[in-house]
Amino acid sequence: MKIAFHLARGKNFMHWQIKHDDGSITYINPEHSDLILHNCTLKNQKSASARIYNGGEKNRCAWVEFDSFEIIPSAGYTSAVQVRFNPRICPTWIVQGKGEQDGRTFASIRSNNSKLYI
Repeated sequence: MKIAFHLARGKNFMHWQIKHDDGSITYINPEHSDLILHNCTLKNQKSASARIYNGGEKNRCAWVEFDSFEIIPSAGYTSAVQVRFNPRICPTWIVQGKGEQDGRTFASIRSNNSKLYI
């Protein structure tokens, strides 16, 4: 499965978008629910993110692959270890302030609103 933050306009704007292996899609409103993702890998299309970093049009170029997930009520979870991707700032995944984290794996990643934490 894959997850990314859905930024396309429409009813699911600013929701988490989960693409299941069978092709179905689930949207999660981050204002109401948090997610716990299990067995995660940070993925990135480097050429697309480099184009965006250099001023090109923004489109989806990064996601988290994972094996399973839990939906839990929002609890305001935070951690010192934040996982971030914004190709306007850095063309790779950033973990705890360090770039070049593409391909890194984690036993679990947890969401809080639009943010991800270890």
